[in-house]
Amino acid sequence: MNKTLLLLTSSLLLAVAPAAYAKGAKKPTVPAAPALPPEPETVILLANKPGSTVELVPVAKGAHLKNVADGSTAKASDFVAGGPLGTLAITFEGAKYFVTTANYCVVAGTPRADGARFLACDPDEGDLPHANLWYVPSLAKRVQLTTAGTEQQGYFASTPAGPTVVVADGIMYVIDATTNEVAQIEGGGAPSWNQAGVLHYRMLDGTAWKYEAGTSTKLGKGRRGKASKGDLNSGFEPTVWPAAVTFGRNDKPKWK
Repeated sequence: MNKTLLLLTSSLLLAVAPAAYAKGAKKPTVPAAPALPPEPETVILLANKPGSTVELVPVAKGAHLKNVADGSTAKASDFVAGGPLGTLAITFEGAKYFVTTANYCVVAGTPRADGARFLACDPDEGDLPHANLWYVPSLAKRVQLTTAGTEQQGYFASTPAGPTVVVADGIMYVIDATTNEVAQIEGGGAPSWNQAGVLHYRMLDGTAWKYEAGTSTKLGKGRRGKASKGDLNSGFEPTVWPAAVTFGRNDKPKWK
């Protein structure tokens, strides 16, 4: 818990404590504060093309279609029966609409300080929860990385010059910081960056690698990881990657 909040709570309790009660009398019971409902999730409405619009179909009969700007925000809504196939319900400017699932996105993880973020779009439960993952440094320069990805995680580089990385379903996607071009490394994971922003990563076979200027260089071997395994009946165990490369004196890479 936040230390400031603890101190503030203590001062409030101390302010109440001096109230006098008769000897042996029961102190009055303070009723519990009512639980507030959770805030609806924020939805990002991503158009099919940068700069175009997203069509919203009103839930209310007789209401007009609405076209909103690319990147507009709405709130997730409870399920509404009777919507067009392949849509989800949202609340936009106080009214309920249906939007195509491909245009329905939520922020995945914490955005970078400059506003770059990952968006999970077209979410579905199915046999396994999955979504299309986008890297969005800006609405105009967004790039789709996965389609119906399940086990996926995004990583921002330690410096602005370093590449952004997504590890999804056994593939590492490396996004160039300048061009936004994407390279794929089969079986790569556990990314880390040295002080210069050079990407290092591990393979499940335990090898350690450096990725620089579009080229991977093998550094050596270490402990193996474990690939995801399981089935729909018993469930799936997540991939266990070897520990990420770390850096010692003079930025020398180290791994186990």
